[in-house]
Amino acid sequence: MSKKYNIIFLIFTMFLAFNLSSCSSTKDVQKLSYDQSLKDTKWQLESLNEKAIKKIERVASINFDKENKVYGNLGCNNFFGKFESKNDLLKISQIGSTMMMCQDMSIESLYSKILENVKKYKVEKEILIFFDKDNKEIAKFKRV
Repeated sequence: MSKKYNIIFLIFTMFLAFNLSSCSSTKDVQKLSYDQSLKDTKWQLESLNEKAIKKIERVASINFDKENKVYGNLGCNNFFGKFESKNDLLKISQIGSTMMMCQDMSIESLYSKILENVKKYKVEKEILIFFDKDNKEIAKFKRV
């Protein structure tokens, strides 16, 4: 009878060990996919500082490519730069843009400042949200 209990205990222990190790592997996979969730994505700007934006000459957008380059449109002018992301941290740097004069530069000016000040991000289904150093929402995008 005790051999039977030893075998059952051994099987239970192996089952428990397998399940615990697979949980940690899943956690690592989730971290990896979260870190890379911006790569190869395209987004359309919906709001700045929690205020909906009106469409101007062109749709403001942001795109992240596989080589950590970022580019898009500020509402009139195109921009480009580099990005780094790790967990929920995001840094956009080396930003440059075209310099056309546009009818309404207010959105463009605010959006370019936000790109320089983003510190964190969150992706919720089809929505991307940027946060500043104080965890205040500064921009919201919809996946294109």
